[in-house]
Amino acid sequence: MIDSITGRADFWINGASAAGFDESKLDEVSRIDGVALAVPGVARGSTVAVGRHRESVQVAGVDPRVDRRLRDYRLAKGRFIRPGESAVVLTERLAEKLKVRPPLVTLVTR
Repeated sequence: MIDSITGRADFWINGASAAGFDESKLDEVSRIDGVALAVPGVARGSTVAVGRHRESVQVAGVDPRVDRRLRDYRLAKGRFIRPGESAVVLTERLAEKLKVRPPLVTLVTR
C-alpha cells in the first residue's frame, strides 16, 4: 500500500501542519545534494459517489508531467492524465463497482 502512494520515492515529506508542505520549498528540496527528483502531490481520504454507489477511497493529486517518473501505472484502458486536464484514474475493480468506464476515467490494474 505504501508503494502505491510513494512509488519509487526514498522519502515522503509532509508539512508540519494540516495545511501541508509549502510547495514553494520544492525547488529548495530539489537542490539538495543527492535528490534526483522532487515531486509535488497531495493525498486525502474521501468518498466517491456515482448514483447510489459510494466507496471510501484514498485520493491522490499528482503532477502528470512528472508523476510517471515516480510511480508505475499499468494502464488497462484509456490513457494517463495530461497536464492541465481534470481527470480521474481508477483501478479496474473500483470502476466496476461504480459502473463507470472510459472516457470518463482511465483504468489501471493494481
